[in-house]
Amino acid sequence: MPIKSPFPDFDLPQSPLGNYMLTQMKKYGDRIATVNLCDGSSVTYSQLYARSKSCASALRKQGFRKGDVISILSLNTVNYPAIMIGAFLCGGTIAPCNPWYTKDEILQQYRIYNPKMVFVADTAVDKIKEIKNEIPSIEKVFVIGQEMDDFVSLSEMIKNTDEDNFNDVDINTMEDICILASSSGTTGPPKCVMHTYRSLMTATFFRKLRGIDLEGKTYYHDRPIFHTVGYTFTLGLLHYGAKIIFDQTFDADRMLKAVETYKVDHSFISPSAMLILAQTHSFHNYDISSLKTAVFGGASVAPSVLCSVKEKYGIKVYASYGLTECTPVAINYDLDNFIESNGSLSPNTVIKIVDLQSGEEKQCKQSGEILVKGPHMMEGYLNNPEATRNAITDDGFLRTGDIGYCDENGMLYVVGRIKEVIKYKGLQVPPVEIESVLLTHEKIADAGVIGLPDKECGEIPKAFIVKNDESLTEDEVVKFVASNLTDYKHLRGGVEFIEAIPKSTFGKIQRNELKKLAKLLSHSLE
Repeated sequence: MPIKSPFPDFDLPQSPLGNYMLTQMKKYGDRIATVNLCDGSSVTYSQLYARSKSCASALRKQGFRKGDVISILSLNTVNYPAIMIGAFLCGGTIAPCNPWYTKDEILQQYRIYNPKMVFVADTAVDKIKEIKNEIPSIEKVFVIGQEMDDFVSLSEMIKNTDEDNFNDVDINTMEDICILASSSGTTGPPKCVMHTYRSLMTATFFRKLRGIDLEGKTYYHDRPIFHTVGYTFTLGLLHYGAKIIFDQTFDADRMLKAVETYKVDHSFISPSAMLILAQTHSFHNYDISSLKTAVFGGASVAPSVLCSVKEKYGIKVYASYGLTECTPVAINYDLDNFIESNGSLSPNTVIKIVDLQSGEEKQCKQSGEILVKGPHMMEGYLNNPEATRNAITDDGFLRTGDIGYCDENGMLYVVGRIKEVIKYKGLQVPPVEIESVLLTHEKIADAGVIGLPDKECGEIPKAFIVKNDESLTEDEVVKFVASNLTDYKHLRGGVEFIEAIPKSTFGKIQRNELKKLAKLLSHSLE
């Protein structure tokens, strides 16, 4: 039987997302909405309300219509939400894009969804200048930040715009596409995930965590808005009138200083940031007494790291689990009792755990692929019906590509990715499990594990280690794993010491890069 959330389902607001956000923001008046740590700029809710309406009105004047696509190529800024909400008010579709992408990576996305307009950070304008002529659909480019000779700035675009001269657009929240998010899915090259206004609203309004009062609280937020957790978290916090302290890249001292300066109550950070916080000693230099919680998501974090952060900072730490195609799936409200769990299923969420080969449902505590269903699930992949068919089952469940199980308390445990699992003589070895053990060693600062091809065994585990102590040896690491894990999970592929584990913007280990490195090292030894 499918497993349901222990929490009651909730009903969504009747009005479309853009209009609802306006209603919420209007209530908070001159309360600070967002702060940019990088330049100290800030925006009140009244200003954000006005800018959102002005942006919508200006977009309409520029020829932007329902169903048109806007790409936002920027890191976190105080005006990012105004662009999003302005587009929503027009019934448009937002396509957030990573400004750190290369020209070719951006082109790959733009050729899928063909944006009509682009809002670009002044630091990424040169990329758009190269790209614009290759994407005929682009009619207008606006700069977020300093005005450029070739393009009009956002501030100039909305200047002298009558924010009240705006007519509501008829939006079908069940069908109209609100967000196009970039995802690799479970396999293959990047795809564009389609979310309706309804699915985004479901993901957004779940964000009030049980036991955490977000109303008017201050939140440190370093997750990129161009990523799913970034934009859903941002809209959710604005919905509750929180003050968001935006950061663009994580730095432990800058975060701790922000906690002290702005009296931050809660934080949402990456898994890699969690590891840095566990290892830093500079927290003694700051008054962080206001901080109560840290929520993380995007990749697994070793229980030892979570315990270290929890004890060192005297805060509660919440693990969350979701994916671009459906977020959030689960969140751990009770770290003390379920330290290794990703938590209880979110409201409005149903999952199944199925056998990787047969597809039959698994029993309690039996691992299999996690399938999820809910109103926050994607419609599919834009212009890619085959990928959509492969991702969504006939009975409407999304294949996550993640392996996990549920216990008798209904807690979900995610133990690995199907495509990352090491297969040793037919036995499955999740790299995350070995990494979690390695990170409990006091001489190890970070670790990444991959499978090496092996003629006899299929694959054998190999570890890449960042030292916390130069005296650490390969033999010490191998013996440590052997003393903590069963035989087929031992590091038969050996150990390699490196300066840093390659990770994505979102804190996920880039195992393909580790595999390339392993291949280079093997060739150098031949």
